[in-house]
Amino acid sequence: MESEYASAMERLKLDDPSISELMDEEDVVLSSLQAKGYEHEDAFTDRLKSLGKDVLETKRATPELTQKATLDAMKSGQEVITQGYLSFGQFGGFTDYLVKVPGISNFGDYHYEVWDTKLSKSLKPYFAIQLCCYIEMLEAVQGVRPQEMVIILGDDTEKRLTVENYFAYYKKLKASFLDFHASPLDGLPNPVNSKSHGRWSDLAARQLAEIDHLSQVANLARSQIKTLESAGISTMRALAESKLEAIPKMTKPVFERAKQQAALQIASRGKDRPKYTILQHGPGDIRGLSTLPPPSDLDV
Repeated sequence: MESEYASAMERLKLDDPSISELMDEEDVVLSSLQAKGYEHEDAFTDRLKSLGKDVLETKRATPELTQKATLDAMKSGQEVITQGYLSFGQFGGFTDYLVKVPGISNFGDYHYEVWDTKLSKSLKPYFAIQLCCYIEMLEAVQGVRPQEMVIILGDDTEKRLTVENYFAYYKKLKASFLDFHASPLDGLPNPVNSKSHGRWSDLAARQLAEIDHLSQVANLARSQIKTLESAGISTMRALAESKLEAIPKMTKPVFERAKQQAALQIASRGKDRPKYTILQHGPGDIRGLSTLPPPSDLDV
């Protein structure tokens, strides 16, 4: 959903574990956030218990054993199941919570909803997609698709989402994913067309540097890159050395500024102190040229 490049790299790592040597170094901040995420989940579990809910905390084992324990708990009508394992076709995963609600299913006069804890204080698109994947697995077991799914945000807000509002998009995305991975990969994937690169960002940066790709130019939008490529400018150096004064679909000042930015970054390579240019500006205008590598939301 977020990066074909990262998805391809994860696939390569499954086929060849030595590929993991190309992964980014561990991010201390992300590791800390992950730990806080586990704390948030534990706190919510404690809250459910304090409300008198009968919570079964499944113990991690092999997927097969955990899946059997999960199914047995569902058949017995367990009120809340944590870290239950579900699978369907080529997909499988551990759900944060399976919560019993009224409604006819293969189990009787009840079925289960999928609940999930997230550290974020606002909803993100992939939250719904992830839960839809669990719901498809759950439907295969209980014979009915729950109408709602619940996300518990970092501020303890419980967000109920209507499953049917997201399920069709999930199915389309899943089909694209399976089609993408249907063919064997031939070498490293191309990072050019992905906005992000997951935990393979350092490798992607090296690949982009090798081909001198325009995405290395700070503050250059993807749409502007396409405009430059349409004008026959496909590398950073070609942009910096372009003798054109203007190109279609890009204003002359923007094009000139992009050329100067590319030239500054090339001239700054290997230097302790980067090259920079102070631009003339009017009152209240502090924009200038940056030598910082992308992505960046600032012009220095």
